[in-house]
Order: sequence, then C-alpha cells, then structure tokens
Amino acid sequence: MTTGLNQWNCFTLKFKTMNINRSTCYKHSLIILLVTMSGFGLRAQEIRVPQSEFSFYMKGPFAKLSFDLGDYGESSSRFGVGFGAQYARYLDYHWSVSGGLEIQTYASKAVMPAFSDSYATTDMEGDDFEFQYSVSSYYERENLTLLNVPIKVQYETGVGKTVKFFSSAGFAVGFPIGGNYKSRITGLKTAGYYPQWDALLTSPKFAGFGNWGNQHSAKMDLNPKNSYAFLLEVGIKHNLAEGHNFYGGLFIDIPLNKINNSDNNNQSMIAYDADNPGQLIYNPVVYASPGAQGDGYADKMKAFAWGFKLRYAIDY
Repeated sequence: MTTGLNQWNCFTLKFKTMNINRSTCYKHSLIILLVTMSGFGLRAQEIRVPQSEFSFYMKGPFAKLSFDLGDYGESSSRFGVGFGAQYARYLDYHWSVSGGLEIQTYASKAVMPAFSDSYATTDMEGDDFEFQYSVSSYYERENLTLLNVPIKVQYETGVGKTVKFFSSAGFAVGFPIGGNYKSRITGLKTAGYYPQWDALLTSPKFAGFGNWGNQHSAKMDLNPKNSYAFLLEVGIKHNLAEGHNFYGGLFIDIPLNKINNSDNNNQSMIAYDADNPGQLIYNPVVYASPGAQGDGYADKMKAFAWGFKLRYAIDY
C-alpha cells in the first residue's frame, strides 16, 4: 500500500513538473512572438512613404534633328543636352505621377556632295527666266532649343531599401524657343537662262549671276512647329539620406511628329531675290526641293534624344 502511494506521488510530481516546463515553454514562445511582432512594427514605422518629390536633372548627350537626305547626302547628329525640374506626387510606395519643365537643345548637320539645280522665277524687271546654280559641296548645321513639358508615370521596386530600380513612361510637348541654321557652300556658280531670247547669262553678280566661290550664310531662323514625344526611362534610385535621393539611368525621347513647317516647303536651296539680286538666299535643306517643287531634299524633321539622365531629388 505504501509502495503504491509513493508511485502515485512520484507520477503526480512528474506531471506537475511537465506542466510547469510546458507552461514555461509557452511563455517563452509568447515572449519571442511579441518581440518579433514589435520588431516588425518598429521596422514598419521606419519605412517612410513619401507624399511628394521635387527634383532637378540633366540629360544627354545625344539630341538631334532627325531627317533623311536619301541619295542627296547624309545627316548626322551632334551633341545636345537637357536641364529640367520635376514635381512628382506618390500614389503609394511604388507608383507616382509627375510633371515638369525642361530645356532641351538639339543639333544636327547635313552634308551634300556636288549637285546642281534650277527653277523658274522672275527677275527684277519682271522678265521670266530660269535660275540655275551648281555647288561643289554643301554643308549645313541646324540647332534647336525646345521648352518641353513632360508628364510621366513612374514605378519603383523595393520597400525601405537603399537602392531600388525604377522605370517611367510618359508624354511631352515641346515648344520651340530658338532654332537656326547656318550653311557653308563651296564652288557656287549661278546663271540665268532666258528662253524667250535663248540667252544664258553667267554675269554680272549684281544681277545674281556669276562665280561666287565659297560662301557662308548668316544664322537664319529655322521656324519649326511644336514637337510631341513619347518618353521612356529606366535606372537605379539610390537613397543618399532621409528625404534625399539620386537617380541615374538611361532615357529615350521618341518623336511622334515632324516639326518642319509645311508652309515653308518647295523652296530652292539657293534662291534668287528679285528685290536684291546681288544677295542670294540660302534656304535650309529641310525646306528645299529640287526645282523648288515636289518632294524635298529632306522631309520629316523630328526632335530625337537619347542617352544618360542624372537626377537629384528631395522627397517629403
């Protein structure tokens, strides 16, 4: 009887000990869970979702007036840069919409080998004749400055990370605030053919005819239209400090329309001026046509830009 009682007491003691240990284990587990959850809570408080962002940026170096000269010659790009400011509003941590203002320059050149042309016109005395000219080579440089107004949507990855990837897409309208061209002609010769008298005049220069040698035109207005473009950008966003970020990436501005003004088409590359025949007129290649009519030497001039973009931003 005593032995059975001792065994019962021993079993009861073991059971109480197991309950105590199990209770202690539950308490420890609960404490660990609470600490972990509080840690996540503190971490969530540290992740600050910005409401707005203001930034300054620069981009380049490739920005050209794109056009094709076909068999008449070739065009190539020169360097162009852009500077701008942008305001963004965050919809959540990943998405934001933005608008801004940007100054973007574009530069191109056109080179044409030896060619000749002619067109019908009227001289200073009102007589009809055919103005003829030939050149050994033709070089033209075009420059344009646009005030762009971009509107974009941006997506960025990562929550609370120092380095994130981002991409953006949008649309921009560009308003010309400056545009000019300047030409250089070598071996320029002009003549006037009067079919009514079957006469070809190769002089004098004050009448617009002669051997002009090498000529340089002054800077002349290009008079383009507004530009519309589709915008794409991808890159990395780096958090420098709280509220301060640096963006670096690649961009491309894809033109959606041609900006050469159709009202200026069908001009002669080298034109006779009846009011001042001793001073020739040098028209830009994007507005000039063989015979001063029909299809031009170049068409569909567009403002095209691509390269690298660097941006410093402050969010709040």
